[in-house]
Amino acid sequence: MELTSRVAAWRERGRNEDFEGRRIHVFRRDGRGPLLLFLHGFPSSSYDWRAVLDLETEHAVLAPDFLGFGLSEKPRDHDYTLHWQADLVEELVRGRSSPGRSSSSPMTWAPRSPTS
Repeated sequence: MELTSRVAAWRERGRNEDFEGRRIHVFRRDGRGPLLLFLHGFPSSSYDWRAVLDLETEHAVLAPDFLGFGLSEKPRDHDYTLHWQADLVEELVRGRSSPGRSSSSPMTWAPRSPTS
């Protein structure tokens, strides 16, 4: 499927990162202050935040596409859970996959214990 010119431009502003062997599209930008995290709803994508991100240019920002949404991989054999998506966001926020890191490098991940 061919992307519209606006979606193709959005893809170029982001990058693909790997989490648990899955390709995730992420828009990242360095900046001052605390990281601003932009999470899309259902069904949606980080593309929805593009106008806000164009206006807010000073802060560090992170706007990923969840697995199965937007420009991220959409595997049919994946067991989609809220916990998996939350673990993805947690790792992205921790910065385990940072700008300049190869998109083929896997992020490290350790499951949380039921008591944490």
